[in-house]
Amino acid sequence: MKLFCIPHAGGLIASFVPLKRSLLGIVEVIGIELAGRGVKEKLPLYNTFMEAVYDVATDISEHIWHSPDESYIILGHSMGSWLAYEVYYQLRLWGIKGPEHVIFSGNNTPPTHFEERGIHNLTDEKIIESILELGYTNSEIFSNPRFRNMFLPYLRSDLEITACYAADLNRPCLDCDITVLYGLQDPLITEEVRRWGCISGGTCQLRGYEGGHFFIYEKTDEIALVVKQIIARIV
Repeated sequence: MKLFCIPHAGGLIASFVPLKRSLLGIVEVIGIELAGRGVKEKLPLYNTFMEAVYDVATDISEHIWHSPDESYIILGHSMGSWLAYEVYYQLRLWGIKGPEHVIFSGNNTPPTHFEERGIHNLTDEKIIESILELGYTNSEIFSNPRFRNMFLPYLRSDLEITACYAADLNRPCLDCDITVLYGLQDPLITEEVRRWGCISGGTCQLRGYEGGHFFIYEKTDEIALVVKQIIARIV
């Protein structure tokens, strides 16, 4: 079984290394790199949210192409949760078997209309300030000029495409169970988080954890336990 992990805006797959270690021998954890960073650093940044969706869906489809009957789970955090939602439909559109389970983390349900959030239009300092207020765990990256200059362009790009994204919630529900994870002190989470249950034709389990927006990277053991429980139900 495979677990595909999609990072937050500005995120790197390195964020999921601790989770991969915790699940070693239980499930194959595969981080999905987004354009402009890591192994895809030479690729242009996305112009639209759907470009990111196609890219992520392509990566996942390539991983499961040679084992189409193998079960898999998708986990997306923050922006990655909305990508996971759209990727589900993109894979089904391509005739590819859907995931057995989807884990949506650190986000409310997708917006149904365009809403200009504007954070990507702020100065670098204001963007950094906003990210740190959310409890960003790798804050030292901003004190290193080299990393800061490398990180900010794709963070700003991710924020822009997310601000210009609106979902079609009139599509058929996901035909799998879902789990929703969120930080109890995350200022971005509202009562809307409970509406994730409306998009699944299966069960929806909500789990709140102590911590802010980036709780998932601080609660590795707890998240690994959730994944193990999900796998136990699938197999």
